[in-house]
Amino acid sequence: MSSKRGNRPTDIGAMLSLGNLDAAVTARSAVSESRPRTAAGELLAERRNSLETENARLRSQVTDLQSEVQKWSESLPVVALDPALIEHSRFANRLAESFDSPDFKDFRQEIEQAGGNVQPIKVVPIPGSSPQRYSIVYGHRRHRACLDLGLKVNAIVENLSERGQFVEMERENRGRRDLSAYEQGLWYLRACSPVIPQQKGGEPGWALFGSMSEMADALGVDKGNVSKACQIAELPEAVIAAFGRPTEIQYNWATALTRSRKLDLPGLLSRAAEVRRRREAGEILSAKTVYQLLTAPAQVTVEQGADLELTRPDGSRFARLLRDKKGRTVIEFDAPLSSAMTDRLVDGLVNIFK
Repeated sequence: MSSKRGNRPTDIGAMLSLGNLDAAVTARSAVSESRPRTAAGELLAERRNSLETENARLRSQVTDLQSEVQKWSESLPVVALDPALIEHSRFANRLAESFDSPDFKDFRQEIEQAGGNVQPIKVVPIPGSSPQRYSIVYGHRRHRACLDLGLKVNAIVENLSERGQFVEMERENRGRRDLSAYEQGLWYLRACSPVIPQQKGGEPGWALFGSMSEMADALGVDKGNVSKACQIAELPEAVIAAFGRPTEIQYNWATALTRSRKLDLPGLLSRAAEVRRRREAGEILSAKTVYQLLTAPAQVTVEQGADLELTRPDGSRFARLLRDKKGRTVIEFDAPLSSAMTDRLVDGLVNIFK
């Protein structure tokens, strides 16, 4: 198709070709520069500017279309898989108790009402398995819900490196139900260590990162939160057990608990044992109350008469200080002292009378 401007035909099809469009602009520019600035020259200059603008617009559209094509070419299909053929990742970062919580039961009911998981999980194929099996990258809760309900699980299958799996799992979980500080800490420790402490089970670490700082940068998370999570995971097992459910330990408790561990480990362990004794006796203690009992120093209050009663922050007594008529003092503890506590008590008394 063509049109005429004066006596010159113009090929409209060629104008829509970006390559020809550039050539046309160049040719017209050369003609414009060789002619005098007449009315016709002004008209040609205006036309040249119009062509340059149109050229830029078309190039922008082509770039956008290329990006769209690239995005679709890289997208992965969602397939329905038998959840029995899908295994938990060795990087799984949720404790088994997470699947017994009221939150998970509500979540599973939502999956049931929807007829399956609307948001797909991501899995990697396990090489050499027959029939083909898969390992979860992210979506352990969705997989477990579908498994419990006997539903197919919608999944994206992709080949990823181990480090890639770890990064995707962390980022996806961060946008959903957050892990507890304890779960996150154990996960971080294993990602940066060849082994983890024996009291945590002695399982081998993954050595995916050379340091906590490197891992925090790769994950795009706050280094302070990484440090706090690891501090909680490194607490003695007796202290973790004192909380009943370690998933209830809060990030902002890490500093005080770690200070108690470093400065007064025997005292911390003794307080943890007392909390456990009270729990076993049937007393209900919230996680916050346990935290206060473990970290707050003992308080001294005056009992009736000349005696003193030594109590914890929650008001429960752990010892009495008695004075006889001659002014002599006796400290009577409600529970036996460990050897370590006795040594510390003796050291303290010696220092007082130096």
